[in-house]
Amino acid sequence: MAGRTAGPAGAAAPRLTQASPLRPLRHGAPCSVSAGSGRVWGGSFRSGRVDFAPNGRTRPERARCRELRATHLSCTTTGAVRVVHEWAPRTAPGAATAKTSTVPSPLDIRSWPELRESGVSRHALDRMLREGRCVKVRPGLFVQDEAWRSATPECRVVTLATALDRSSRSRPLFSGETAAALHGLGLYLPATDRVHVISPEHRPGSPLGVVRHRGDIADTDVVERCAVLCTSLERTVADSARTLAFDRAVTIADAALRLRFVTGPGSYDIDAAAAFKESCLAIARQSAHGAWRAERVLGFADGRAQLPGESVGRVRMRELGFSQFILQVPILTARGRFYVDIGLPEVDALTEFDGTIKYVDGSLTRGRSAADILDTEKQREDLVRGVTQSRFVRYGWPHIGTARDLGRRFAQFGISPPR
Repeated sequence: MAGRTAGPAGAAAPRLTQASPLRPLRHGAPCSVSAGSGRVWGGSFRSGRVDFAPNGRTRPERARCRELRATHLSCTTTGAVRVVHEWAPRTAPGAATAKTSTVPSPLDIRSWPELRESGVSRHALDRMLREGRCVKVRPGLFVQDEAWRSATPECRVVTLATALDRSSRSRPLFSGETAAALHGLGLYLPATDRVHVISPEHRPGSPLGVVRHRGDIADTDVVERCAVLCTSLERTVADSARTLAFDRAVTIADAALRLRFVTGPGSYDIDAAAAFKESCLAIARQSAHGAWRAERVLGFADGRAQLPGESVGRVRMRELGFSQFILQVPILTARGRFYVDIGLPEVDALTEFDGTIKYVDGSLTRGRSAADILDTEKQREDLVRGVTQSRFVRYGWPHIGTARDLGRRFAQFGISPPR
């Protein structure tokens, strides 16, 4: 039986339990303790004990722990007490509902006052920053490092935009790649340390992590996404097509067309997509710079590309010398109709982008293991080969960094660009 131990001054020896089944407290992790009286003491966890400095006292009281497990922290007590370590989880409104949007939610952003209220001292926060356990996304705003590192590039961009909106006196209007992420469009190699905003008036300089673009914008080109303001989908595509590298711009344009005009497998409204492209071009031509880039991008864009990797792969194929592409090639087999990403009629070949997301995203795996998915893909590929008698090549992110990379991959399967 564990012995009794002293708690914070004026309080009964507490029982310390984590509010939820999180990982064990790490050495130096900030936490707070609240007693039944409502008093709260901030401190940090150190080697099996919690150190408190109640009411600003310099000599901490100590509550020694007898257990440290993956799901809870406890010590001898009488009385209920709560321990909050680092970021206590909180559920955003609607988080428990089914996912109905492709727009990534921003990460859990905490301000310094919020962290202080939860018992994190300034010293503890500085230590977390030094040790790389949290990331400052704007002055006074922070996210957990673990969440930041595991987030997609699109999620990071949305988080930076949310942080800037939260810390600005007037609401910023996000544009370009930042607006694309807010619309839920996939990005290729976006910068995740800055956001793009558009402003009608000239302002000297830009804050750190903010790229300011000067320009006039109509009210009809402003929408709200993820609770922040950004340019409309048409304006976003037009600005991206004018200013970004060809592969990054095509990725955004493809995604916008897919979002608007693909309603199901094999279903793509070509006429409506063409009208959308013309609207984007009309906006791009209003600018003195980059209209020719936009014409090139939108002339190549196709919403039937389902993933950024397919968009970038198609760009690399064009750079290799291919000029004819059939997207979402329908193949009728004994087991039903399949769609192959890109057909290359000039060399009678079929290509598929093989992204890792299909093996790890729960919404796509539907409970199946990676081995099961790979086996299914192999059977599907065999059926397609048998029906079409065409060469078939899979490629992934390692193969589309440059056209030369993809050319080497194609050569392994006997596929050469047309002469």
